[in-house]
Amino acid sequence: MAMNRRSFLAGSGAGLAGLAGGVVIGRAVTDDTGASQLSANSQSTSASAVVEFRGPRQAGIDTAAQRHAVFAAFDVTRRESTAMSSLMSTWTDLAEQLARGEAAADDTGEATGMGPARLTVTFGFGASLFDDSCAPSSERPPGLVDLPEFPGDQLEEAWNGGDLLMQVCADDPTVVSHALRQLRRTGQGTVTLRWSQAGFLPQAAGATPRNLFGQVDGTANPTAGSSELDELVFVTDGSEWMTGGTYLATRRIRMMLTMWDRMSLDVQEATIGRHRDTGAPLTGGDEFTELDLDATSGGDPIIAADAHVRIAKTAGPGMLRRGYSYDNGPRLTGTATAPAGEMDHSQHGQMDHSGMMAAMDDHDAGLFFAAYVSDPATQFVPMQQALSATDALGHFLAYTSAGLWAIPAGAPNGPIAAELFA
Repeated sequence: MAMNRRSFLAGSGAGLAGLAGGVVIGRAVTDDTGASQLSANSQSTSASAVVEFRGPRQAGIDTAAQRHAVFAAFDVTRRESTAMSSLMSTWTDLAEQLARGEAAADDTGEATGMGPARLTVTFGFGASLFDDSCAPSSERPPGLVDLPEFPGDQLEEAWNGGDLLMQVCADDPTVVSHALRQLRRTGQGTVTLRWSQAGFLPQAAGATPRNLFGQVDGTANPTAGSSELDELVFVTDGSEWMTGGTYLATRRIRMMLTMWDRMSLDVQEATIGRHRDTGAPLTGGDEFTELDLDATSGGDPIIAADAHVRIAKTAGPGMLRRGYSYDNGPRLTGTATAPAGEMDHSQHGQMDHSGMMAAMDDHDAGLFFAAYVSDPATQFVPMQQALSATDALGHFLAYTSAGLWAIPAGAPNGPIAAELFA
């Protein structure tokens, strides 16, 4: 049965919350001349550029997004507050050292001479940490809620859970890998790695990055340094260790690239609500033109009711998105190929449903989506529920992980979250 866009996209599942979002953010960095830089639309790629680790907020949140990242979750094996205090002291000092481009004690050496490349290390805590052994249950922040099960989730145990989260970003992938390696090495005996996902940020010079669907992905974030960003992202009334912190919602989203590639460009653009090549809304203008959700053609909305950008725009008050593409290559288990003759290339991307389902699972690539919010219950959860219910993009996605993490305030002096483990 051949399917057109209307029949194919009706009744969609979970949507890609990060696709219409972005990475247009900034934080002060210094280069080897000591000059201050703040980039909201471009990124310094100088190997010598340093993002200051110390401050009232952790780096890596309102920092202009670097080109490479790894997200890593850890389980605490030595479940004592004294062990956690020692670990966070060690990790804080080491992260500061690495951010300056300095070698660690017993350094493994693979990044020698490469410079810090705007390295940031951002630490977060999962709900399971607050068990009265590692951290007091009474200190669990109110925003660290248990996420509901969203329709269409295909969560995989290997990509979920963890007591601690580490987000490591830099403009060089070796610098990222080296930093995680040193931090993991110094945590031995207290933590074990549960899962990790490396990602990259495709970007042409001076342009908004594109995700693996070919769509611009970085248009709608709050402006760096604005009061809007402060209100949407940072906690103002938390405990001492959490005030000035934030919450990080993470989603590992596998994109059905084979299936997407068989859709016509018209179908792809209608699904998103933007033109692929320019990023402009279907209602006209350029990439940064506001969506005209009331515009119609022939009595129908130009941006469809189930288009991704419409749902993402109207589902909540907003958030700070920081998404990284990943490509782990072909799936070694559970792969399938479409039987010969089941793809109908003559229908401008229309395809037989059985062939579509057979083709959808052959490659593990997509987006590791990270959203910083001040209140997950009113920002992230409603948006995800709306996308899960109606977003047309859901047919091309599979959510394999869902996480929520409390990101402590920064540490002008001393260890991150020192008050929590005192």
